[in-house]
Amino acid sequence: MKTTFLSILWFSLALAPVHSLPRALRAAFWLWIHLLHFTVANQVYAMHEDAINKAHRPLPAKRITIHNAIKLRWVSIPLCLGISLLYSVETLYASASFIALTFIYNELHVDSGFWLFRNIVNGLGFAAFEWGTTLLAGTDCQHLDPAAQLAIFNSAAIIVTTIQVQDFRDVVGDARVGRATLPLISERWARISVITTILPWSLALSRVWELNSFAAALFVVLGIFVGLRFLLYRSVRSDATSYYVYNIWLSYAHFLAACWRYKSLT
Repeated sequence: MKTTFLSILWFSLALAPVHSLPRALRAAFWLWIHLLHFTVANQVYAMHEDAINKAHRPLPAKRITIHNAIKLRWVSIPLCLGISLLYSVETLYASASFIALTFIYNELHVDSGFWLFRNIVNGLGFAAFEWGTTLLAGTDCQHLDPAAQLAIFNSAAIIVTTIQVQDFRDVVGDARVGRATLPLISERWARISVITTILPWSLALSRVWELNSFAAALFVVLGIFVGLRFLLYRSVRSDATSYYVYNIWLSYAHFLAACWRYKSLT
């Protein structure tokens, strides 16, 4: 949750045309309440898997009962929608989209279904997160400018094509619950898919956001490093470390649009 929160908040604050502390705080609160909604909904349905892969989470650690978690999951829906409506109809649309995607992901069991559908819903979910948070981080809660729209589209597409990297570290629990993740379907092709998606993205984003030679080289080398780590180091512990390195690359990718915006204003 912390990794997702900080990554998306950083992305939205960097992308918003104008910054101020009150706007940053309202964006952070909107993101937090929606992330809480998703986290509770997801953990209610993933309790058995979490007992294997993530025993520190509240439900398997028995810091909250399943009954109270279910109540919190449904009570958070009107709370998210009501808070969003206070700002704009567009923010409400972002909230409603995210809530609908959360329902599809959990109640319709996309999370345990075919890996590609799961990737797509993940990508759309990130886009809804970033849509609402970026609206609230800027001066206009009703519109996103073209640069923000392109950045969010790119972010969603990156998630759709690369988010399978998070599944390598969870293969033991996923196998026990019968989840059809790409690493379980074909570990070889799953590992090859990392470098064959991250390297093209590194090259394409360097061009789209007009990076100078040094910044582009650094970004591409980091992408190659991520891909090679997943290819060469295959233990669960190594995969967990590789996932953190992937998140560094993803944060870099998110930061590129902000760099482009800064250059365009100077």
